[in-house]
Amino acid sequence: PVNILGSECERASLHNLSVLKEVLKTPFRGQKIKVAKMNMIIPQVTWAEHPEHIEAKYRIRMPLRCSCCDEPLTVKESDSGVENVYCPNPNCEGKLSTRLDHFAGKKGLDIKGVSKATIEKLIDWGWISSIGDIFELKQYREEWIKKPGFGVKYVDNILNAIEKSKEVSLDKFIAALGIPLIGATYSKQLAEKFKTWESFYQAVIDNFDFTSIGGFGYEMNKAIHSYD
Repeated sequence: PVNILGSECERASLHNLSVLKEVLKTPFRGQKIKVAKMNMIIPQVTWAEHPEHIEAKYRIRMPLRCSCCDEPLTVKESDSGVENVYCPNPNCEGKLSTRLDHFAGKKGLDIKGVSKATIEKLIDWGWISSIGDIFELKQYREEWIKKPGFGVKYVDNILNAIEKSKEVSLDKFIAALGIPLIGATYSKQLAEKFKTWESFYQAVIDNFDFTSIGGFGYEMNKAIHSYD
């Protein structure tokens, strides 16, 4: 951990494969780096040492397969030339649990009691395979309260929190979906433009050009239309 501009930072972003290659080049254990706060907020790696020789045992290589489903990873280049690493498996449980964790977490609907560990168990039990399944968990209550580590009070608290989360503003719901590049600020713009979920959803179906909204670029338009 290091202190940057008055706050302690333990993690710093490299954003994507292109930045990793550009800044770290050949990453290795023990590599010295420089971290700065971009826009005075986000810790980011901005420089790294590049010795001429690095012993093979210290080199950190990009994984070739997904750590969750073992699917071979792919590298995709965006229209702006940025490379990102993806797991192409649409049924990858790791991708599903991350999406659901975001949806139920503090940056999403903030459903109390629905932690990532709980989500992973629900996936293992076959009770959820999509965001919509979270709102159907009540049907498993009798079986759920008998699971180790839960119980009547714990499960009922979660189910009550899920019920309360249904009353949410449109912008918060859109942000909770975890559409790439569409965070809280852009979700508010979408909510101001379309007013209702039905209107926004219809716009997606009708292939609405979201670049017509101020601040929305091609990549954001593409992200909305390709979101599954």
